[in-house]
Amino acid sequence: MMKENTVIKEVPFITSPLEGENACKAGEGVIHTVSPSFVLRTFSPSRGEINQGSIARGFTLIELLVVVLIIGILAAVAVPQYQKAVTKARFAEAFSNLKTIAQAQQVCRLEKGEFCRFDKLSIDIGTRQDEDHCYTDNFNYHWTNVAGSMDSLGSALYKKEDICLCYMQDGEIVFSNEYEDGGCTNKAASMDYGKLLNIREVSYSECGCC
Repeated sequence: MMKENTVIKEVPFITSPLEGENACKAGEGVIHTVSPSFVLRTFSPSRGEINQGSIARGFTLIELLVVVLIIGILAAVAVPQYQKAVTKARFAEAFSNLKTIAQAQQVCRLEKGEFCRFDKLSIDIGTRQDEDHCYTDNFNYHWTNVAGSMDSLGSALYKKEDICLCYMQDGEIVFSNEYEDGGCTNKAASMDYGKLLNIREVSYSECGCC
């Protein structure tokens, strides 16, 4: 029996080469040392008692493949939608510039009885190349319809692809796919611009940019 004032203390396991009652046998992991004032007790956990949660766990090959597949699906959906959004924003700028050109043309016609070239119009759109053309980062603008139809008050060629916009005298904006008629930049349309921009497609003779 231990006395009531006996103290129990745990210390790291130390294998002792000594023999006797205070020595530890190999594999036991416990040393009992009894004295009138305390009991010394040491313990070393066996391998089976190691906390399995402390071992780091990596990803399996199947898990990595699933992640890659999900990313691929998201990219396949998101990238085209992003490209459409960027294209719509670019054409919104062209719509605004064409409206500005058309309004200036109408003012010029009231004052001078005829449509005017860019050097006679009181507008500032992009950089002027000559009296007939001015350009921005995404479009080349012409003061009228290059195809010869005076139904247009201004036209804009999309630099990225052969898409020509025309602002008609009735206020409608239409487009033509000039790649089908020989093209200006030899770049075919990569999407359905009529559906994307909600505008009508016409022939090159009605709306031409080159």
